[in-house]
Amino acid sequence: IEALTRRVDEWAGLFVLDPALLAGGATLPRVQFLFDSLMRLASRMDEIGVPLLVRRGRPEEVLPDLVRSLDVGGLSFADAETPFAQRRDARVVDILERDEVEVIRRRDHGVFGPEEIRKKDGGHYSVFTPYRNAWWTTWQDAPRWATPRLRLSARPLKLPRSCPTGSVPRGSEIIGLPPA
Repeated sequence: IEALTRRVDEWAGLFVLDPALLAGGATLPRVQFLFDSLMRLASRMDEIGVPLLVRRGRPEEVLPDLVRSLDVGGLSFADAETPFAQRRDARVVDILERDEVEVIRRRDHGVFGPEEIRKKDGGHYSVFTPYRNAWWTTWQDAPRWATPRLRLSARPLKLPRSCPTGSVPRGSEIIGLPPA
């Protein structure tokens, strides 16, 4: 968000419900947690007058179409950590950069990225305590502090009537997912 605030006067939030993510072994409680979180986020954003757009579809199709329809000059999102998400994001970035849309990518809230805390053999930790010990050692060697809170632009993006915000699905809309 820090990089975004230095570049824009207007903004809106966006979440794309990717069918590949929802169908890929997602259980009802996990998906319901996601939807509940999105509803809380939408409510908080509504309180400050900023829209949260919710779209369904493949991000590499939905995002470029939305960016073109709104004539948006930039898109900002958090770097992905899973191989699935990294491949998806690479497809999105490739399409947007061909359309000359600025893409701002930054690491999210994690203190260290997944490639920064590794076992001596280069692999990933699968047991918490050794990971915590390695994390703490890395922190002591080079502490990182949280960035200060930022003031976002007071002007939300003005959406044309042809661009509804969409809605977060309710429990009845996620029938067909396996139980926990």
